[in-house]
Formats: sequence, structure tokens, C-alpha cells
Amino acid sequence: MIPLRYGLGNVDWQQRINWEDLRKRRVERANQFLAKYGIGAALEENMTVAYHALFWAEGEPGGIAIENTYVVTEDGCEALTKWPYEEIMVIGL
Repeated sequence: MIPLRYGLGNVDWQQRINWEDLRKRRVERANQFLAKYGIGAALEENMTVAYHALFWAEGEPGGIAIENTYVVTEDGCEALTKWPYEEIMVIGL
């Protein structure tokens, strides 16, 4: 039998922190705050945001999905990636 030893991670042989419960309570608290002040989403400086655009041709199966990534700055946002939307529009999607 292997003796119990203290681990290097979040817990040892006892569950000291219930990470799932902690995550759930934090999300609930954040959602209550957002609802209280009528905020759809909270963004802070240095967060990254992905914008996912879908394009498809009328009556055709399939299409294309493009994602641009931005970083939130003090004055707004800065594009980290840039897809050439104009070129996609030229091919009819």
C-alpha cells in the first residue's frame, strides 16, 4: 500500500476546494451583476475576443466560417488577426 502524500496540485488526499462549485458560484454572481446593471457582456482591458462570421452562397450547401481575434485596449480594441472579407465577397460568398 502506498502511503498518502501531499500533492503538488489543487488538492491533496482531502478535497479542500470544490472547484466546480466555486466556478458555478462565480458565474452566478457575475450573471446577477450583469443583469442588475443591464450589461450584455463585461470586457476588460487585455481580454481577447473572437468574432466568428459565417458566409454562405444563397441556395448552396455549406459556406465558410471566419474568425477574427481582438484584444481589448484602454481606448477600444485592436485586431490581432484580419481576414480579407472583401476577397471573400468577390467569390460570391
